[in-house]
Parts: sequence; C-alpha cells; structure tokens
Amino acid sequence: MTTQMPAANPYSVAEPAGKDRPFYGRETLFTWIRAALLQAVPEEGPDHPVVLRGPRHIGKTSILLQIEAGALQPPYTAVYIDLAAIPLDTSSALLWEVAQMAARRLQAAHIELPPLSHTPFIGDPLRAFREQLLLPATVALNEARAAMYDGRPTSKLLFMFDNLNALATSDKQHLLKEDFLLALHQTIYRHHRAACLFTWETDDRPFPGVMDALFAQAQLYDVGPLENEEALALIRRPMNEAIFKNVAEYIASLTQNYPYETQLICQELYERQQRLRLKLITVADVKAVQRAVMDSDQYRARWAANPSFHISPKGTAIQTVQRTTRRAIWQEWPFLAVLLLLLLGFMLVTAVPRVTGQSWSAQLAGLGGGGEVEVVESTAVPTSGPTIQVVVIVESPTPQPTPTITHTPTPTETPTPTETPTPTETPTITPTPTPSVLPDTFIRRQDNMPMVLIPGGTFPMGSGDLDFPAAPDERPQHMVTLNTFYIDQYEVSVAQFAALLNRLGGYAGLCDGYDCALPRAAAGFSSYLLEEDLGDGVPQFYALTGYANYPINHVSWYGASFYCQSVGGRLPTEAEWEYAARGTDGRIYPWGNEPPNKERAVYQSDSFNDLLPVDALPRGASPFGVYGMAGSMWEWVADWYDENYYAKSPAENPTGPEIGLTKGIRGGAWPSNVGRDRIRSANRSELDPTFFSSTVGFRCVYDP
Repeated sequence: MTTQMPAANPYSVAEPAGKDRPFYGRETLFTWIRAALLQAVPEEGPDHPVVLRGPRHIGKTSILLQIEAGALQPPYTAVYIDLAAIPLDTSSALLWEVAQMAARRLQAAHIELPPLSHTPFIGDPLRAFREQLLLPATVALNEARAAMYDGRPTSKLLFMFDNLNALATSDKQHLLKEDFLLALHQTIYRHHRAACLFTWETDDRPFPGVMDALFAQAQLYDVGPLENEEALALIRRPMNEAIFKNVAEYIASLTQNYPYETQLICQELYERQQRLRLKLITVADVKAVQRAVMDSDQYRARWAANPSFHISPKGTAIQTVQRTTRRAIWQEWPFLAVLLLLLLGFMLVTAVPRVTGQSWSAQLAGLGGGGEVEVVESTAVPTSGPTIQVVVIVESPTPQPTPTITHTPTPTETPTPTETPTPTETPTITPTPTPSVLPDTFIRRQDNMPMVLIPGGTFPMGSGDLDFPAAPDERPQHMVTLNTFYIDQYEVSVAQFAALLNRLGGYAGLCDGYDCALPRAAAGFSSYLLEEDLGDGVPQFYALTGYANYPINHVSWYGASFYCQSVGGRLPTEAEWEYAARGTDGRIYPWGNEPPNKERAVYQSDSFNDLLPVDALPRGASPFGVYGMAGSMWEWVADWYDENYYAKSPAENPTGPEIGLTKGIRGGAWPSNVGRDRIRSANRSELDPTFFSSTVGFRCVYDP
C-alpha cells in the first residue's frame, strides 16, 4: 500500500518562490537593486540598465517574484514579464505581447487601464507602448492613491524582464535591431515614474549582437549561491526545525548553498519524513535521499543543462566541475597511475588509525561505496559560543581524514565614541530635508499596515537633569541624528500576527529557533490569539471574534523580530522609536507636555478588558501621526539593553550595545502598576528576549 503524500511539499522545485512560496535571504541583493535603480533615474544622471545575471536555477525568477510581491515597496509597483513565454516574430509583435502581459499584471494589482489597440503597435511599437501602456498606467497608479495620500504619488512602475536569453538565440536575434532593447529600456526610464530590470542567464557564450548596446551600459549584479545563514534557513524552517543545525550544515556543504540543489535534497527529505513519520532528520536520512536525488530526472536535466557544480556521491567531498579547457581522461592516465602506485605503497608501510563510532551500516548499506560506512556524530551540547557541532563521515576500508569545520566569528568593529554635545533647554533642531520621491505614508502590501515617513533629523534623546521623574538610565540627554525611515502607524494586530503563524504552521520554535508567541490556550484569557486544529493536524490561528484589530501580545522578541523580517522590515532601534514618539521638540509624551488621560492613552488600568484597538485614541498620536506609543503595550525594540549606554552612545544612528542579556522595551503598557511616569517617551525598560507577557507587543520599521 502506498502512503499518500502531502499535497504541498514546502521545498518543491516545480515553481519559483513567489509570494506564496518559502523565500529566504537576498537582502544584500535587494539593497543593491534599490541603490542601482535610484542611480539610474534620468534626472540624476545617465540611465544605466540594471541586469541580474547568474547560472540557471540560481533564483533569479524567485527574486523578481518577491519584488512583485512587495520586496521593494516603497517606492516600486513591479510588473513581471516572462520573455520566455512570448513568441518572438518581430519587435512590434514582441512589444504587443509585452503590453498585454503587463496590462494583465497591473489589473491583478487593481490598476485599471483602457483597452489596448493592436494597430498602432504595427507601425511604431515603442510609441504605442509608451502612449497605450506607460502613460495610462502612471496616471492610474497615481490616481488610485491620490485620495488616500493627499495627492502625492506613492509608487513607481518597475518593469521586470525575466529570461532575457529568450531574445538572444541565434535563430531569433536577427529579428530585432541591435539597439532595440536599449531603446525599450530608455523609453521606460524616460518616464519619471517608471523603471526596468532585466535578468540574464550566464553561460560561456559572448553576448549576441542584440545585447551589445544594452550590456555596454549595464549595471550588473552576479547572483550567486545563498549566504550560509540563508541556506540554513531554507533547509530548517519549512520543516519546523526537525533538521538539527549540524545536519543542515552538512546539507549546505553538499550543495554549496545553491538554492535549487538544496531544495532537491530537502524535497526528498520532507517526503521521507512524512512517509516514515520521522521526528528528526539525521545524516543517515540525508545519505539515504542523496542517491535518489542524483538519479532523479530533475537533477540529470539540471546537470546536463548547466553543470556549474555537482553533488558528490561521497558526501564529504564537493566536486566543482569547470566548463573550461577540459582534458580527456586518457591524457591523464600516466599521472593517475603513478599517483595510485605511490598511494598503495604508502598504505603498505603506514598504519592508518581507524576512526570509530556508532555503526549505521545497516541504514547506509550500498549508499556510500563498497565498504562499510561509519558515522561519528558529535553530542549536541548547548553552548553560548559559535561552536558548530560537526558530523564526520568515514568510509572504510580506505579511511579519509576527519574534516574539521571551524567557524570563527567575525569581530564587530567597536564604534569610536563621539563627544556628546550638551543640549540646552531649547536645543536648535535642524531636520534633514525629506527626499521628494518618498511618500508621507504607504500601505505595506504584505499585511496592509499603514507606514508613516519619519524624516531624518536631529533630536534630544533621553531626559535632562531637570526632568525629575526620569530614571538614571534615561540620562544623560544627548543629541542624536537619524536617517529617514518608515514606522508602522499602529502596533501589529492579532490578525496580522495570526497570518504569520498560519504561514509557519505553528509557533513553537519557529522564530529563529524560539517560540514566536503564545495563543490563548497557553497564555490565558489575556491573549486574543486563538489556535484550533481543524482535524488535519495543522493548527489554524485566528483572532477572538471582535478583537482582530487589537494589539498582539504574549509575543517574544524573536517572534517580533521574525515578523518584521517576514514583511521586509525590522524592529526599530531605541533611538528610532523615541524619535517617532516625541519628534524634534523634546516633548514629554507623544501628544505634547500635557498630562495623560483616557482619551490619549490606555494606562494604569485595573482590567485587561480596557484595552482598545490599535487605531483608537487619535488624540494620543505622536507629532508624526503614529498611534499607541504611550500605554497600550510595551513595544520591543531592536537594541540590547544597557542602563549606561547613553553615556557612550554614538551621535548618529545608534543601534545599542553589541551584546547583552535583555532587550529594550519602550512606551509603557495598560496595567495598573504603569503610571504616567512610565508612559513618557523617554522612559526605558527591559525584558529577556524569550519572555512572554500580556503587556508587550511591537511595531516595525522600514528603511527606504
């Protein structure tokens, strides 16, 4: 009887990682794309095409789909165009198909355009593309947001052309003029609200003629394998940490962090886990699926199409296959024969010590060669340092040296202390002008959270000597300069956090190895987050009826940080939080210096039932229009806590101590023991990052 497999394998390689598929990392790439697109704005200099290039299956399409899902918002509304899906007959036919595909994508993003007319594309396709698509789309995009955002345009169109190689085949490139792609790029860029991005699959061939003009001016980014931590996240998170870190390190070493090959291994591991009902994945399981992966049609097709690497059947060795200057094996045999004779002689006169350990030969028979396979696996002992537990695989009768993996942490440069200027009672504030391209507010697409622009500027952080309610950790008051950022207008709600848990499939150990939050069954009546098993073994999370828009609580620092990362942001620093709360004039509370009352803040309450929705109490908003920054919930910030940090804090963009035991919380909360002095904007407190409380929630920030 065949066991029924789950309908959705989270590691499936059948389709790229779009908005509904797991995607990890690439933040360095997204940062580069933002900078490259801004540098290419026509008003600021020559427009340079932006091209992502890399081998097949390195993740270029997934990157574009993440951008379409909102990874670069603001300021871009992205339109994905797959050139491989468009027949190439003539340039006019190509642009006609591109325009139709773009119109459908824009319609899916709720941007309606007038019907397209085919005839103008036949005579002058670039002009027709501009007049029928670019201009109407720009107008519609601005009009759709004008009422909500005071008439200011909030987004640029970004056309993403995937699979550029489809236009470069030898039998088709003659159908396009050599400057066609550059002309298309320039047509898009010369409209102030539009930009474009290309992808190119690298191989050994030179750029064909139709690409010369485009690549001659291009800004290029070589997309490579995942960073190590990104690869480990891809391996461990979809399987709910059932793969120990040392086993994940072993998988990453097999695949060299290439995402497609990593998914192939994990795809088979997931099916093996479901079929055998395994709680944990071991090296033996990896070895068991490794041969199946190498024999699969998917892997053979990948290897034949683009042999940039190879999964070694030995397991401990990684064979890199270069596609340049190969020599036939018969040319190497004299050297190999001499080497083999020397090796046999050495073995006869040298006693090679045997590495012993727990034998798993019954599980690994036939998977590692002709001899017995033994695995020595280190005991998992929790440590506070960066030591990695190493899995060593030894094959007999010819033992191999035990590989040692040493991870040395990269030292973080300690910022040079800067003199803290002594502020006067009425400091002179010089805010940095806000770039005109940034909207005052925008809606974060991932969770529909309104975000508010906080213009860069300088403000007095902390409390002065005459502020008698101030605690010692609020002193000395010091001037801090911050870059521009966006912050959530409201605290993250129960419904928004429940959506994250539903994507994760649970809460236990799923936020960087820690519990994300506690639902009502575990936390008690002071949680509005409910968990229910609908009978399929997968928990569903939702808000208690009537409380979807109330602030999430009983969330750990790791859960808050993970949520912010999942929507493309991060937790605010203490300095950013305080600046967003009190502005540049040194006010005591977000609304000013007037004493708090029940119309401005939820504080000093005798009952959890007095809590209000996140968008309540507009009279308590900060000078930037941010709600709930006094009372309601304490809010996690990114910084480690140090009560003496203000005496040594940098004057620009401080991020807190490099290490610590507790994380900062700001803003005060609802309970009766939180008086008016605790909801002052300068007040500080701390908690263990794994702590859950009915009084702690969070909000996120975003770097434009």
